[in-house]
Amino acid sequence: MAKKKIVRRKIKRPSSGKKPYFTKDTQRAINEFCSAKDDHVLRADLYRKEIKPALEKLAENLIFVYGFHKQHDDVELLKHTCVVNLYENLHKFDHTRGSNAFSYFNVVAKNWLIIQSRRKNKRRKRLVYMDDKESLSANDEALIAAHSIAPDP
Repeated sequence: MAKKKIVRRKIKRPSSGKKPYFTKDTQRAINEFCSAKDDHVLRADLYRKEIKPALEKLAENLIFVYGFHKQHDDVELLKHTCVVNLYENLHKFDHTRGSNAFSYFNVVAKNWLIIQSRRKNKRRKRLVYMDDKESLSANDEALIAAHSIAPDP
């Protein structure tokens, strides 16, 4: 007898109500922002209403997806400075090339977060606290013990 072949079908699950944060409207707003170089009122309005929420969500997602929140104490400050960096780089996006703004800003934010994490790790490895005796190496302890301070005249 031939065995019956079992066909497994994926169950379509209803969406969890999550709305995409970087939509075509956001792309359009960024294009308008880049086009309106002299109209500061329009640029401020576009940024505040349509672009800023998308950039905040993008930064938050990158921080938590790639684990940058583990290295930094204040996640809100990290997110805020990342959004500030994205705002500073907003004018560099060339919408005439036909590229997607989400892809561009995703790469810019990820690179910025990587640089910040490397700086923080470098600082953490470079600094040695004299109060923390467990983190001191034997060489560091010997250097501290041999160091003499001249009395104040």
